[in-house]
Amino acid sequence: MTKTILQMPRGNLEGIRHRIPLLYHAENLIESQQYGVAFRMLRKHKINLNLICDVNYEKFINGVDKFIQQNFRIDYLNLFITSLNEEESKELEFLKPRSGEDIIKR
Repeated sequence: MTKTILQMPRGNLEGIRHRIPLLYHAENLIESQQYGVAFRMLRKHKINLNLICDVNYEKFINGVDKFIQQNFRIDYLNLFITSLNEEESKELEFLKPRSGEDIIKR
């Protein structure tokens, strides 16, 4: 994970993480059903938790027992349930480009 340290005018040091690498890392964690790690990372960086369902809905539904085992804290489960909605996560737009022009070429 990349992290950038910025020095503010008053001398404070601020660390920021770039959102797109975080999203790709979260997608890899979700695809490998490491829901606990993905949940805590998304929660820490204030990324919509609905992304856990949106990445691969069928795989999530079939592995929901793993999700519950890895996030057994009641407050985590409540937070996840309240964050669910029918719309796709806005973060999903970064993971699935609309056209060939939007794809980052390596």
